[in-house]
Amino acid sequence: MSDALPMPVSYVDATGRYQFCNASFASWHGLGAAEIRGRPLDEIVGPATYAQVRDHVRAALAGQTGRFEGEIAFAAAGRRWVSIVYAPDRAEDDSIRGFYELVDDRSSLRSAELRVRDAAARAEMAEEEQRRALAADLHDDVGQLMSLLAIKLRALQKALEGDRGREVEEIQGLAHQAGKRISSLSFELSPVLLFDVGLVAAAERLADDIESKYGLHVELEAHGEVEATDEVTRVALYRGLRELLINAAKHAGAPRARMAFRAGADAIELRVVDEGRGFGPEAPTQGFGLVSLRNRIERLGGSLEIESVRGQGTTCRISLPLQTGETR
Repeated sequence: MSDALPMPVSYVDATGRYQFCNASFASWHGLGAAEIRGRPLDEIVGPATYAQVRDHVRAALAGQTGRFEGEIAFAAAGRRWVSIVYAPDRAEDDSIRGFYELVDDRSSLRSAELRVRDAAARAEMAEEEQRRALAADLHDDVGQLMSLLAIKLRALQKALEGDRGREVEEIQGLAHQAGKRISSLSFELSPVLLFDVGLVAAAERLADDIESKYGLHVELEAHGEVEATDEVTRVALYRGLRELLINAAKHAGAPRARMAFRAGADAIELRVVDEGRGFGPEAPTQGFGLVSLRNRIERLGGSLEIESVRGQGTTCRISLPLQTGETR
């Protein structure tokens, strides 16, 4: 019956040796079932694959059911994206006799996910290009016109006396404020620092802006190769950070918050923590901004988690995989 199953199935005893496998399992490894029976698991799958699944194997032999998901190279089947379930086999006295290993080939699903992620990344960057173009127009065209206006008003103010001069001076002050606002809007649309210097520098500038506008002091930490992240990930993290900090500034009621980037080998995490009023499970956490943010993060293969306790603050985590050549 097991030979009729399309998925590879095997049984490993408590000593770590194969005692059974179906035809699909044998064919993926390019061996006959009789050649596999009695041999150690690490010998059949090879040292590289065993290093990937070792913790799950040990957990199964300790009586814990587990699941591995990732890409594995098989001797005859090639590289496959698989989900492997490790199910312990218990004797009547509750001792562990071994475990069952069930392999689900999800390569096609993974390819579809990567195509969706690639489309999302392209859409993200297309939107960012539009933002950058609009920000450049604001800064270069409108910003320069406002600067020229301020110069002309300054010259006019010097030429006038009395009330007229004071009125022009007031207009000059308004023009200066408008120029600063245009510069701020340009940065909000597309921060030049993010592309010219890096994510940490842009985050520091954002923290300064949040403090000046809302009075929320934000501390920054960065661990790992944060600046080595690709452009798609940097843009998504920056947009997410801005949304989370504005939410904290408006709703937390705390004087300070902390943000931390932590880059790993294949993923990067952003954590924003405040010690504000927090909220209970009955409070809504699905405002339009957060829904939009969650959708964007998930389209890129990441996740957004929000944990809060009333009176003890809120922790938000964004986790994003580092984009590979397939998804950049």
